[in-house]
Amino acid sequence: MLQKCVHSSIVQVLESCATRIGVEFVVLEFVESDLSRVLSTGMEFNPLDVTRQLLRAIAHIHKCGVIHSNLEPSNVLLSETGKVKVCDFSHGQFFGNVVSSRTPIGALWYRAPELLFGVSYDWNIDAWSAGCIVYEMVFGEALFHGATTDNDVIRQICAYYFVAPEYSDWGALLSKTDTAQLCMTRNTRCEADVATILVDVVTTLLSIDPGRREVDLGSIPKKLR
Repeated sequence: MLQKCVHSSIVQVLESCATRIGVEFVVLEFVESDLSRVLSTGMEFNPLDVTRQLLRAIAHIHKCGVIHSNLEPSNVLLSETGKVKVCDFSHGQFFGNVVSSRTPIGALWYRAPELLFGVSYDWNIDAWSAGCIVYEMVFGEALFHGATTDNDVIRQICAYYFVAPEYSDWGALLSKTDTAQLCMTRNTRCEADVATILVDVVTTLLSIDPGRREVDLGSIPKKLR
Protein backbone atom coordinates (compact mmCIF):
# COMPACT_ATOMS: atom_id res chain seq x y z
CA MET A 1 0.00 0.00 0.00
CA LEU A 2 2.82 2.41 0.90
CA GLN A 3 4.54 1.63 -2.38
CA LYS A 4 1.36 2.71 -4.17
CA CYS A 5 1.41 6.17 -2.54
CA VAL A 6 4.68 7.67 -3.80
CA HIS A 7 4.93 11.36 -2.90
CA SER A 8 7.55 13.79 -1.60
CA SER A 9 5.66 14.10 1.72
CA ILE A 10 5.18 10.36 2.25
CA VAL A 11 7.96 8.18 3.65
CA GLN A 12 9.75 6.29 0.89
CA VAL A 13 10.19 2.53 0.68
CA LEU A 14 13.84 1.85 -0.10
CA GLU A 15 13.70 -1.92 -0.22
CA SER A 16 11.41 -4.81 0.67
CA CYS A 17 11.87 -8.54 0.84
CA ALA A 18 10.17 -11.62 2.27
CA THR A 19 11.58 -14.67 4.00
CA ARG A 20 10.78 -18.24 2.97
CA ILE A 21 8.16 -18.43 5.73
CA GLY A 22 6.42 -15.32 4.44
CA VAL A 23 7.68 -12.69 6.91
CA GLU A 24 8.07 -9.40 5.04
CA PHE A 25 10.72 -6.80 5.82
CA VAL A 26 10.55 -3.21 4.59
CA VAL A 27 13.40 -0.68 4.65
CA LEU A 28 12.20 2.93 4.86
CA GLU A 29 14.07 6.18 4.44
CA PHE A 30 15.47 7.71 7.63
CA VAL A 31 13.82 10.87 8.97
CA GLU A 32 15.27 12.58 12.03
CA SER A 33 12.15 13.26 14.12
CA ASP A 34 8.37 13.31 14.22
CA LEU A 35 5.78 15.93 15.04
CA SER A 36 4.93 14.40 18.42
CA ARG A 37 8.53 14.73 19.58
CA VAL A 38 8.84 18.24 18.12
CA LEU A 39 5.70 19.40 19.94
CA SER A 40 6.65 17.78 23.26
CA THR A 41 10.16 19.30 23.28
CA GLY A 42 9.18 22.76 22.08
CA MET A 43 11.43 22.62 19.03
CA GLU A 44 10.95 25.36 16.44
CA PHE A 45 9.13 24.53 13.20
CA ASN A 46 6.94 26.23 10.60
CA PRO A 47 3.32 25.20 11.33
CA LEU A 48 2.00 26.74 8.12
CA ASP A 49 4.41 24.79 5.94
CA VAL A 50 3.90 21.57 7.90
CA THR A 51 0.13 21.94 7.50
CA ARG A 52 0.45 22.48 3.74
CA GLN A 53 2.72 19.46 3.33
CA LEU A 54 0.52 17.26 5.52
CA LEU A 55 -2.67 18.13 3.64
CA ARG A 56 -0.97 17.66 0.26
CA ALA A 57 0.21 14.22 1.37
CA ILE A 58 -3.30 13.27 2.51
CA ALA A 59 -4.78 14.50 -0.78
CA HIS A 60 -2.32 12.31 -2.69
CA ILE A 61 -3.06 9.28 -0.49
CA HIS A 62 -6.76 9.69 -1.28
CA LYS A 63 -6.00 10.18 -4.98
CA CYS A 64 -4.36 6.74 -4.84
CA GLY A 65 -7.61 5.27 -3.50
CA VAL A 66 -6.26 4.78 0.02
CA ILE A 67 -7.47 5.90 3.45
CA HIS A 68 -4.59 6.22 5.92
CA SER A 69 -6.86 5.68 8.97
CA ASN A 70 -4.17 6.30 11.60
CA LEU A 71 -2.96 9.89 11.34
CA GLU A 72 -1.49 11.29 14.54
CA PRO A 73 1.58 13.45 15.33
CA SER A 74 3.90 10.44 15.80
CA ASN A 75 3.04 9.30 12.26
CA VAL A 76 4.02 12.66 10.78
CA LEU A 77 7.79 12.48 10.47
CA LEU A 78 9.67 15.76 10.28
CA SER A 79 13.20 16.21 8.99
CA GLU A 80 15.75 18.73 10.25
CA THR A 81 14.98 20.85 7.19
CA GLY A 82 11.22 20.84 7.87
CA LYS A 83 10.20 18.20 5.33
CA VAL A 84 7.08 16.24 6.25
CA LYS A 85 6.95 12.47 5.67
CA VAL A 86 3.68 10.70 6.53
CA CYS A 87 4.32 7.13 7.69
CA ASP A 88 2.67 4.03 9.22
CA PHE A 89 0.11 2.68 6.78
CA SER A 90 -0.57 -0.36 8.99
CA HIS A 91 -4.24 0.67 9.34
CA GLY A 92 -4.55 1.76 5.73
CA GLN A 93 -7.59 0.73 3.69
CA PHE A 94 -8.56 0.91 0.04
CA PHE A 95 -11.78 2.83 -0.59
CA GLY A 96 -13.77 -0.22 -1.67
CA ASN A 97 -12.99 -2.14 1.53
CA VAL A 98 -14.52 0.35 3.96
CA VAL A 99 -17.46 -0.73 6.11
CA SER A 100 -19.13 0.64 9.21
CA SER A 101 -17.63 -0.95 12.28
CA ARG A 102 -17.20 -0.60 16.01
CA THR A 103 -13.67 -1.96 15.68
CA PRO A 104 -11.28 0.77 16.93
CA ILE A 105 -9.37 2.40 14.07
CA GLY A 106 -6.57 4.87 14.69
CA ALA A 107 -5.49 6.63 17.87
CA LEU A 108 -8.41 7.65 20.12
CA TRP A 109 -7.65 11.38 20.36
CA TYR A 110 -7.53 11.65 16.55
CA ARG A 111 -10.49 9.39 15.74
CA ALA A 112 -13.31 10.91 13.66
CA PRO A 113 -16.81 11.03 15.21
CA GLU A 114 -18.28 8.69 12.58
CA LEU A 115 -15.80 6.06 13.83
CA LEU A 116 -16.75 6.75 17.44
CA PHE A 117 -20.42 6.19 16.61
CA GLY A 118 -19.75 3.08 14.49
CA VAL A 119 -21.45 4.41 11.36
CA SER A 120 -20.26 4.19 7.76
CA TYR A 121 -17.20 6.31 6.96
CA ASP A 122 -14.92 7.29 4.09
CA TRP A 123 -11.64 9.13 3.43
CA ASN A 124 -12.88 12.14 5.41
CA ILE A 125 -11.80 10.42 8.63
CA ASP A 126 -8.26 11.42 7.64
CA ALA A 127 -9.32 15.07 7.36
CA TRP A 128 -10.66 14.98 10.95
CA SER A 129 -7.39 13.47 12.19
CA ALA A 130 -5.47 16.18 10.34
CA GLY A 131 -7.64 18.81 12.03
CA CYS A 132 -6.73 17.40 15.44
CA ILE A 133 -3.04 17.47 14.48
CA VAL A 134 -3.18 21.08 13.25
CA TYR A 135 -5.06 22.06 16.42
CA GLU A 136 -2.20 20.59 18.44
CA MET A 137 0.34 22.60 16.43
CA VAL A 138 -1.61 25.81 17.12
CA PHE A 139 -2.42 25.30 20.81
CA GLY A 140 0.38 23.01 21.95
CA GLU A 141 -1.97 20.42 23.43
CA ALA A 142 -4.13 17.64 22.00
CA LEU A 143 -7.77 18.67 21.57
CA PHE A 144 -9.03 15.54 23.33
CA HIS A 145 -6.18 15.21 25.80
CA GLY A 146 -7.17 13.05 28.76
CA ALA A 147 -9.91 11.08 27.02
CA THR A 148 -9.63 7.34 27.59
CA THR A 149 -12.79 6.01 25.90
CA ASP A 150 -14.90 6.72 22.83
CA ASN A 151 -17.61 8.15 25.08
CA ASP A 152 -15.11 10.57 26.65
CA VAL A 153 -14.30 11.97 23.21
CA ILE A 154 -17.99 12.13 22.23
CA ARG A 155 -18.75 14.14 25.38
CA GLN A 156 -15.88 16.51 24.62
CA ILE A 157 -17.07 16.96 21.03
CA CYS A 158 -20.51 17.92 22.35
CA ALA A 159 -18.90 20.39 24.75
CA TYR A 160 -16.63 21.97 22.13
CA TYR A 161 -19.56 22.41 19.78
CA PHE A 162 -21.91 23.68 22.51
CA VAL A 163 -24.19 20.73 21.86
CA ALA A 164 -26.23 19.38 24.76
CA PRO A 165 -25.43 15.79 25.84
CA GLU A 166 -28.83 14.59 24.64
CA TYR A 167 -27.55 15.10 21.09
CA SER A 168 -24.73 12.62 21.61
CA ASP A 169 -25.96 10.18 18.98
CA TRP A 170 -24.76 10.46 15.40
CA GLY A 171 -27.99 11.53 13.70
CA ALA A 172 -28.85 14.17 16.28
CA LEU A 173 -25.30 15.50 16.46
CA LEU A 174 -25.09 15.75 12.68
CA SER A 175 -28.38 17.68 12.59
CA LYS A 176 -27.00 20.33 14.98
CA THR A 177 -23.85 21.21 13.03
CA ASP A 178 -25.50 24.01 11.06
CA THR A 179 -25.54 26.08 14.25
CA ALA A 180 -22.74 24.53 16.30
CA GLN A 181 -19.48 26.46 16.51
CA LEU A 182 -16.17 24.96 17.56
CA CYS A 183 -15.01 26.59 20.80
CA MET A 184 -11.27 27.36 20.86
CA THR A 185 -10.30 29.59 23.78
CA ARG A 186 -6.82 28.36 24.74
CA ASN A 187 -3.66 30.41 24.28
CA THR A 188 -1.83 29.68 21.04
CA ARG A 189 1.79 28.53 20.81
CA CYS A 190 2.40 30.29 17.49
CA GLU A 191 2.22 33.87 16.22
CA ALA A 192 -1.24 35.45 16.18
CA ASP A 193 -1.32 35.85 12.37
CA VAL A 194 -0.35 32.22 11.88
CA ALA A 195 -2.88 31.06 14.46
CA THR A 196 -5.67 33.00 12.71
CA ILE A 197 -5.02 31.19 9.42
CA LEU A 198 -4.69 27.76 11.01
CA VAL A 199 -7.74 28.12 13.26
CA ASP A 200 -9.80 28.56 10.08
CA VAL A 201 -8.21 25.37 8.72
CA VAL A 202 -8.94 23.51 11.96
CA THR A 203 -12.56 24.68 11.98
CA THR A 204 -13.07 23.27 8.48
CA LEU A 205 -11.25 19.98 9.08
CA LEU A 206 -13.15 19.42 12.34
CA SER A 207 -16.58 19.80 10.79
CA ILE A 208 -18.92 17.17 12.21
CA ASP A 209 -20.38 16.67 8.73
CA PRO A 210 -17.69 14.68 6.85
CA GLY A 211 -18.65 16.34 3.56
CA ARG A 212 -17.61 19.76 4.85
CA ARG A 213 -13.99 18.93 5.70
CA GLU A 214 -12.35 20.04 2.44
CA VAL A 215 -9.70 22.76 2.81
CA ASP A 216 -8.51 25.04 0.00
CA LEU A 217 -4.73 24.59 0.11
CA GLY A 218 -4.37 27.91 -1.66
CA SER A 219 -5.63 29.60 1.50
CA ILE A 220 -2.58 28.43 3.47
CA PRO A 221 0.60 30.39 2.69
CA LYS A 222 3.92 28.58 3.04
CA LYS A 223 5.00 31.33 5.40
CA LEU A 224 4.03 34.89 6.32
CA ARG A 225 5.98 37.67 4.68
